[in-house]
Amino acid sequence: MWQHALAKWSQTAYGLVHSVTISSRLDLGNINRIGSSITDSFGWLPRNDQFESNVEHRPYKEEDFRLDNDDVNKVVSNLKANLLSLLLVDLAALTDELLSSIMVAKGKNPEVLPYLSQKTKAVACAPRQEWARRGVMELNVIRNCFVHNDGKWSTRGLKDIAPFVLNLIAKDGDPVEVNYEDVFRYKRAVRTLLNQAEANGFAP
Repeated sequence: MWQHALAKWSQTAYGLVHSVTISSRLDLGNINRIGSSITDSFGWLPRNDQFESNVEHRPYKEEDFRLDNDDVNKVVSNLKANLLSLLLVDLAALTDELLSSIMVAKGKNPEVLPYLSQKTKAVACAPRQEWARRGVMELNVIRNCFVHNDGKWSTRGLKDIAPFVLNLIAKDGDPVEVNYEDVFRYKRAVRTLLNQAEANGFAP
């Protein structure tokens, strides 16, 4: 069920944000043990070879993963920014996948609507929940800016988002300015839109 998948995303997002918060307050803890943390992570999940990969299994050592002590503030800043973009991009991808699964359950072929924007427009949304459709459309445009334009607004991105927002002042080439509150606001829009899709289906 889509509720379970979205709950797993939420648990992961909450845990990651909490982890970055704790580690940033401790200046990443003992930064010299980052290599140990990474190599420890290799054993977190059981793994059986299901195929012979093209990528060789190369032994890693702790010293293969190092950060300069002088760069702690820069690393923390990068962590916060990159985690934000990862969560937004992943939320958009998950929304696309879950809308596809609802379409299949409703007897519709998601392949005729290959893009998230198309699926979102097709949801039969109650008028009072139209904000959620517009919110997911915003999310999709922001995702595209992160994936295709290094987190900056493009002419295409500005054109795409203009119909869904008010007071648009960003210019071509400006960084997309979003924060962690926005991530969870968009998650609320996603949940609402998925509920609408499940309850009302999709326009013919």
